[in-house]
Amino acid sequence: MNVLIGFGPLFWDDDTDTFLPQWGQPGHLGEGLARYPTDFTRDVLPIPCHSHNDYWRRVPLFEALHYGCTGVEADVWMFDRNDELFVGHDKSSLSPNRTFQNLYVHPLVEILDKQNPSTEFVDTNAMKNGVFDEEPERTLVLLVDFKTSGRELFPHVQDQLSVLRSKGYLTYFNGSATVVGPVTVVGTGNTPFDLITGNDTYRDVFFDAPLESLWVHPAQQAPATAPKRESLDDGLAPKRSSMPLHSLNPKTLHTKRSDA
Repeated sequence: MNVLIGFGPLFWDDDTDTFLPQWGQPGHLGEGLARYPTDFTRDVLPIPCHSHNDYWRRVPLFEALHYGCTGVEADVWMFDRNDELFVGHDKSSLSPNRTFQNLYVHPLVEILDKQNPSTEFVDTNAMKNGVFDEEPERTLVLLVDFKTSGRELFPHVQDQLSVLRSKGYLTYFNGSATVVGPVTVVGTGNTPFDLITGNDTYRDVFFDAPLESLWVHPAQQAPATAPKRESLDDGLAPKRSSMPLHSLNPKTLHTKRSDA
């Protein structure tokens, strides 16, 4: 992983640059000037696309970022014999080393640590940069498909996300608004909705649901209990401190993060 990140820009380059190809190399023009701290995704333009079953890619997570995908999906399994979370489409495709931590959590931590360097130029209290150097305010949706019992999986997923949480890299709901961070975790499949919404003052795992199911027509409810329908700006544009929705569909999270 360190090798991939250390040579990040080379990993993305598809074409050989014939203009000053040795610029920045030792002993050549521009020596020592070719790299900068957040250049891992240099020249990658994020676009609103989702890497469905991302673990099928030749290079999970990294290939999606290479093409600018703002969402990736991991199918997660847990078995009684240990607390490890395995990633794959079905049981036959699972292997001991292809885990949620190895394929997604640890790589994201390393990438985001690199995108948020500690230097004399950086305000450590500022909003964290995301994975895309071109648009650091953009969030990346990590869609976690719970394949086995959701009630058993949920606390383990929460625990394995703790390293991202402790560094301030996760989008979270604070009881009144959604504060969008570099990574937005959305549960789908067997994700238990009641466990997600059980904490009404803080949560950083959201719920995948069709937008139409989040609103009921007033004619189908008593006026006193009919929910207010959110506007497009409120419901579809995740902002740092103004989005009231408790549940988010990953398809709506391709907009930029910004201070409200």
